Amino acid sequence: EKPLITYNINSGIYILNSKVLKLVKKNKKMEMTDLFNFMQKMKKRIYVFPVYENWIDLATLKDLSEANKYFGKYNY
Repeated sequence: EKPLITYNINSGIYILNSKVLKLVKKNKKMEMTDLFNFMQKMKKRIYVFPVYENWIDLATLKDLSEANKYFGKYNY
C-alpha cells in the first residue's frame, strides 16, 4: 500500500493591495515568494485561500495545447 501524501502548493493566483504593488515597483523585479517573505518580515498580513479543485498549469504553449484538448477550444 502506498501512503497518501498531501501538501500545499502555490497555485500562482494572487490578489494584491495597491500598497503591496508599490513595494514591487521600488524593487523593480521580485519573485512572489520573495515578496511574501519580505512582507512577513515587515509584519504585513498575508492570507491564503485553499483551492481544492483540479487545475492545470499553463506555463508553456504545450500546456495550453493539452488544456485545449481537455476542455475544448473556446472562441472569444
